[in-house]
Amino acid sequence: MKNLYVLILLVCISCTKNTKVKKDTVKDIAVESLKKEIEPIKVKNTTVEDISGVYELINGQTYMIGSENFEIYKAAIAIERLSETDFGFYSAYKRKDIAPIGDFGVLRSFKNNFYKLDICDGEDIEGYTKDNFTSGLYLHNKVIIHKKGDSLGIVQYGGNFRNYMLYRKKKHEPNFFVSLVKTIKNAKLDYQKYLKKYEKAKNYDINKLEIEHNLHDDVWKTKHHHKEDYASFYNTHSYQNPNQEGKFIKEDAVFKGQFKNSGFNNIINKIKVKSIPLVDTTNFDDFIEEEDYKKVDEKGLKLERVYPDFYKEGHNYRAIAFYRLEFSKKFYTVVVTVLKGENEMESTLINYDLNGNIIDSKVISYDEIAEGQSRIESKIEGNKLTINNILWIDEKKVETTSFQIKDNGKIEPVSLEKNIIDNVIQQLGLNKLKIKEEFIVSKVQPHNPNETIVVIPEIEGDYDEHHFELNSHIVLVNSTSRKITHKYYESTDTNGWDSDAIELSEIAIDTAPYMVSEDARAFGIRVYHYGRSKPNPYSNKTISLFVKSGNTLKKVLRHYDVMDYGGEWDTHCAGESISVKNTLIMSKEKTNTYFDIIVKSKITESKTFIDEKGECNEENKTSSKTVILKYNGKEYLKD
Repeated sequence: MKNLYVLILLVCISCTKNTKVKKDTVKDIAVESLKKEIEPIKVKNTTVEDISGVYELINGQTYMIGSENFEIYKAAIAIERLSETDFGFYSAYKRKDIAPIGDFGVLRSFKNNFYKLDICDGEDIEGYTKDNFTSGLYLHNKVIIHKKGDSLGIVQYGGNFRNYMLYRKKKHEPNFFVSLVKTIKNAKLDYQKYLKKYEKAKNYDINKLEIEHNLHDDVWKTKHHHKEDYASFYNTHSYQNPNQEGKFIKEDAVFKGQFKNSGFNNIINKIKVKSIPLVDTTNFDDFIEEEDYKKVDEKGLKLERVYPDFYKEGHNYRAIAFYRLEFSKKFYTVVVTVLKGENEMESTLINYDLNGNIIDSKVISYDEIAEGQSRIESKIEGNKLTINNILWIDEKKVETTSFQIKDNGKIEPVSLEKNIIDNVIQQLGLNKLKIKEEFIVSKVQPHNPNETIVVIPEIEGDYDEHHFELNSHIVLVNSTSRKITHKYYESTDTNGWDSDAIELSEIAIDTAPYMVSEDARAFGIRVYHYGRSKPNPYSNKTISLFVKSGNTLKKVLRHYDVMDYGGEWDTHCAGESISVKNTLIMSKEKTNTYFDIIVKSKITESKTFIDEKGECNEENKTSSKTVILKYNGKEYLKD
């Protein structure tokens, strides 16, 4: 269902109470499907423009002073004409993370402006009851309304906020309002009850009530003179100055620009929306019959900005199809297919800002029938474009590039590394929210540039910043196709990838030439832990080695220490520590078809103390040893 928006807000009036402010009005519509259009009232000799109809919002925003702004992403409003000057409405809208909200009321055109009406019925006046009080209408808050064709622009305000709504008149759609049915149905019922009070207040007894409007500092004050049998008194109603001390000048200017370009918005909203993900393979085979060619508003979509030669003689450009995608509420996305002469066609993804200005564009598909040697096809998913440039000469060659559509509508290239990582996550079916992103690593094999090692750490169970456990996903990827060729998985129960008092601080890939046999080269994964305790410092780095085995990876060396450090000290001077650093060297000797690994260790024992002069001094003792790791048919172990 298309996204709708609505204009509804709470407004403070100075003399009475908090009231809901709204500005569009509506009467009898079948809520479930809006099958019946509002019957227009016949008005003669009036200069007040008719704003009645059923509307959906093209875009809407609530701006707050000193706070975050809110986007209204689903809404509807229906408006009916009640008289020459008055319009009734009911509506519903939804904002993220809140239940739908309904509204209703009456707007009045007064002195070439619209105002929300309210009813003075004695509820806020002491000593009087509804039974012996003559109710009357008063001007509540100014509502700024712009009307052009089927477009309706509305600005409402109250307290510390300002609502900007750009609507278009809605034609009949059987499933309109589906997610707002209950709310708008209740708003309609409340509106119908309100109309009875409105009619009574509008047709007041002129012998018991006099109403006049006085302008003070750009604000109309409605003065009621009540002349009841039991008393005579005055009651003055006022409202907040619509200028709001000029705090929304920038937002007002932006909205005027959007309304000025509302014709563009109407063009956009008539374009069929396609769902994502999708693959665009537009080619000449898609355009066989005459009905395959669509009428495209080339000037409205400003195609000359994308194709400078579009209207130049001899180029014969023609837009023949289009569709829309919904990446964001902050900009529009349209894919337009353009025929370039008789032998070429391409589809271009174009992002427009809300005023209709082109932000960025990218060709996502291409076909030609002159030589038939080149094609472009694209996959669109999320905010990502994966574009395949296909060339046939002696054989088919495919060059893949990736782009990301940013929040501002810009289309930026994605690095090969990020593209490969994203593809791995997708192929493994992992939830991105369960991945410890700062520990993701990848590295191209130095001896094979078409092969990339990728490590994905998956969060297991509960998580906080300093206490977590990670499952291991280690894969080899074809750098060109982005497909996983070999993979390895190990749970946190046995992989040692956990973090608590001893923190996991780094995971790294080691591509040194660990030749475990003449034709088998291993790579390493290094894992670094350290402790934050000052009196008991600790750090440790291990390495695990992996080799290919069929379409999987086999761990042949498990968590072997390459660095280990620990000690105790009094946090001032006195203390002892031991540091061990191991270097792995591939031997020429073999055990069970794999070369042995020589481990040379450098051991440093340190002692700090207060010497005779009262100064902190240090003594170091260094030693070394060598051990041999042999392969037992499954993994390397100490001899």
